[in-house]
Amino acid sequence: MRKICVWMAMFYVLFTLAMPDKPQITQAITGLLGFTFLLSKIEKFSLRIPTGIIGALIAYGAWTGVSLLWTSDVPVGFYTFWRLSVVTIFGFIVWNIVQTEDDVAVIAQGYIFGAIMVFVSLYRNVQIGKGYAGAGSSGQLRYSAQDLQPNAVAWIFAFAISLAWMLIIWNRPSSKIFLPVNYAMPIIAIVGTLFTGSRGGAISVVLALGPIALYIWKRPIGAAILAGGLFMLLPSILVSDKLQGSINRIANAASSGESDGFSGRLDLWKAAIELALQNPFLGTGVGGFNAGSSELALNTTSGVNGAHQAFLAVLSETGIVGLVLFCILCYQVYLTLRRVPDNIKPTCYGLGFALTSVLMFSHQQTNHVVLFPVITLMAAEVVTRQTAEKERQLSLSQTMPVASTQS
Repeated sequence: MRKICVWMAMFYVLFTLAMPDKPQITQAITGLLGFTFLLSKIEKFSLRIPTGIIGALIAYGAWTGVSLLWTSDVPVGFYTFWRLSVVTIFGFIVWNIVQTEDDVAVIAQGYIFGAIMVFVSLYRNVQIGKGYAGAGSSGQLRYSAQDLQPNAVAWIFAFAISLAWMLIIWNRPSSKIFLPVNYAMPIIAIVGTLFTGSRGGAISVVLALGPIALYIWKRPIGAAILAGGLFMLLPSILVSDKLQGSINRIANAASSGESDGFSGRLDLWKAAIELALQNPFLGTGVGGFNAGSSELALNTTSGVNGAHQAFLAVLSETGIVGLVLFCILCYQVYLTLRRVPDNIKPTCYGLGFALTSVLMFSHQQTNHVVLFPVITLMAAEVVTRQTAEKERQLSLSQTMPVASTQS
């Protein structure tokens, strides 16, 4: 029954990423996952105490729910809280069902396949010339997938790189059959990010690729294969007329600070600070940034769609209390990065770098796109602690007879 829960968790991750426009499917999988989890606990009901990442996530989610009492935008606030609650419940179930590295590998593979399906949707839009008419594009044609923003698509690719390489290094039986897919993930991510024209996403992908590049450098054969794939694909991408707008947008990331204030982010950050100063302890309430900032008559090229900076967004919406809880959550992620097995630490650090860039340039800090990789990190750390505890108990059981004989 526990293994069934693990595979259902994998499908939940996959379909949540791949089909954001079909919430009824993910809701059905969520219900089945919860029901199966409860069935698995009938014979012996026991739950792990929620500590670390999941404990901090529950605490932050609870305060977010409390802030609904004074939010200035109840529908948006309730939707944000509901989305965070569903992902938190998913994280709690994962916290209680993972026991082996294979379990973690199955869930991580779901994220990778979800990223590939996002790329397929993105590539289809490129072929038919269906651009993303998002705010801040300044007339430059960009591409996305289904209901996702281009930035979110690029972040999915960045996280998928790190998770794919984690599975390559682990080389677990459950992921060996998917090695070609995992090896191809860096190429898919680079090409997909060029499609999106996301500046922040490009930074995340580069940060995720850094530790992996160092790892590949020590393995000439792998480096040659990856470099060959890039040289074969990138020339045709770079000369594509459809992508020149997106590529130019990424290339001009540095100059955008002077021309449009990083797509209006500077104005949004100032608005977040002003809102925070109006009610520093409680904030506007979850989801209240857009309504509150619209009253400030912002002169921004990107419109008002969140603070586009996680810490300022949390401070403006949930106040100092929410910011402290969110910082505790970030600190727990940092501790988890230090506790994962040594052989996957480099690629996990790449994941941490990508997460940091997302927090600096996005307000979607509680989005499933961000929290799924965090939950996977948490699962890897849980398995590491379990393995260490088993080894300690085995060592004690082996030394006890020796001690008794000597006495």
